[in-house]
Amino acid sequence: GIIEDIRRSRLVGVDPLSLPDDLRKGLNELRESLAAASDRLARDLYESEAHFVHELLQNADDNKYGQNDLPVLKFTLRHGPANTSTGRGSYFFAANNEVGLSEADVRALCDISRSSKSALGGATTGYKGV
Repeated sequence: GIIEDIRRSRLVGVDPLSLPDDLRKGLNELRESLAAASDRLARDLYESEAHFVHELLQNADDNKYGQNDLPVLKFTLRHGPANTSTGRGSYFFAANNEVGLSEADVRALCDISRSSKSALGGATTGYKGV
């Protein structure tokens, strides 16, 4: 499937010890650099911890819906004590009735600065994400 292809192309699951020394060193340096860049981007991208709600609204507005469907977005916030036997506790859940993700959307979600929105010609609420 798509996820397996992405994992393979990024050498996920490959034992670095099985690679030649120069490739192993290069792979480790690239992974460390990407992890640091991702962390920096995540910290610098949003001015508030609640900005993700704005992003979820933008994404819902930009989604594709069935021709006769009225777009619906639902947020659920549950606050409660953690229960280790059931795995339940506090959570936030967002759902909508979009038609679903295309392969291009999935690939964009698994990457940094790769959007499937460019095909929409700027007719979106936001410009980041899918």
